[in-house]
Amino acid sequence: VAGGTAADAKTVLAELLGQTSVAQEVLKPDGKALRGRIDEAIAALERCSPTEEPVHSGLMDGKWDVSYSGSFAPGILSLPTREVSLLLYG
Repeated sequence: VAGGTAADAKTVLAELLGQTSVAQEVLKPDGKALRGRIDEAIAALERCSPTEEPVHSGLMDGKWDVSYSGSFAPGILSLPTREVSLLLYG
């Protein structure tokens, strides 16, 4: 949503997250493309925010329903430290 409005960015993100299979798709190894599109939509929405450092803003206080949380796809082996290892060693 380069150069788009916040409303455009919200629409794109809502459409991506509104897919009924998104929770299962992003965890599959071949779900990398969908995770990338969601991450790009989130970044586009963040760029539209008039609030400097919104994560530290009181506007973020409240009750939230989490629709998506970025995560790495599972590997061949189920390891409890996989995400930490991928984060550190990338």
